[in-house]
Amino acid sequence: TCNKIIDGLVIKLEKKAFDNAYLYYKTENYKSAMIAFKGVLEEFPATSQKNELMLLTYLNMVSIFIKCVYNI
Repeated sequence: TCNKIIDGLVIKLEKKAFDNAYLYYKTENYKSAMIAFKGVLEEFPATSQKNELMLLTYLNMVSIFIKCVYNI
């Protein structure tokens, strides 16, 4: 039962890390979001949200590019 408790806690930590990274992205803090997305992927390589993280990482890079090019 200890392993089940630990697995549950790991899932909660993974969700919290993802939510924090997504919050950076939503608040247009793109550099911090990039670091946070990378951190989630490194810390939780078997995450069930891997595809979503990869997509958000890509969209984040596009947002950084647009912000730089158009000085927004």
